[in-house]
Amino acid sequence: EGNRAHLFDALCLQLGLDDTIRLRLIETYRKARPEDIPLYSDVPSALYRLRKLGYRIAVLSDNPPVSQRQKLDVCGLLPLIDALVLTAELGTQKPDPHAFEECARLLELPPDQVVMVGDNLFRDIQGSFEVGYRHSFHIQRAGAFFNFNPNLALRTGSVMLTCTTITNLTELFWYLTGSATP
Repeated sequence: EGNRAHLFDALCLQLGLDDTIRLRLIETYRKARPEDIPLYSDVPSALYRLRKLGYRIAVLSDNPPVSQRQKLDVCGLLPLIDALVLTAELGTQKPDPHAFEECARLLELPPDQVVMVGDNLFRDIQGSFEVGYRHSFHIQRAGAFFNFNPNLALRTGSVMLTCTTITNLTELFWYLTGSATP
């Protein structure tokens, strides 16, 4: 529970451990190869269905390259994606337009033919909007790392006006094909 990005910071602060140990903990965590990566139940079937319908799929991530590749490999998603863009390898982070442009380039599509599905309104959705993606879907799941208050987001900027909020990937098919059935 809570902000996992600061777990080791909080742990070291609580136990009075210095920054050297904190950095070693982070490095060890990133090098560990997980045995299993649980996925939301809708992910594999949605990706298979998107592939069957002829959609190209890219993953755009700010996560460290080694651990992100391990996660995708362990959970079996690598064969289902056409492009993997890891922002650290580009020397940037989302919402930098370069990362979103790179996704479109690797998918061999103009940005206005690409849609984004992301959980972070200000990194995923805002970035895709700035590059001119056709549309953005904000996926908001119970217990997810990021869960934004849509009313607050509306007051802080127009990003919410440019996206559609979904709670499950199967909802995409209604928007993409006009039908929720296979």
